[in-house]
Amino acid sequence: MRAPFCLRCKNFIGYDDILDADTWKCSAFPDGIPYERYSGINDDNCQHCNNGIGFEQTEPDQDKTA
Repeated sequence: MRAPFCLRCKNFIGYDDILDADTWKCSAFPDGIPYERYSGINDDNCQHCNNGIGFEQTEPDQDKTA
């Protein structure tokens, strides 16, 4: 099973609780990634998230789910 896009992005900052996506933060959404964004992101719309920042794949050993 692949981790959600946000957790595989170089721009992902962190979370208060990994199981609570409402606490996820990234460079594009430093105050919290909106539900509409993390729930609807896919290969077709991941390049432009917010403020000119989009999805950038991390290296496999840099997975943020650990």
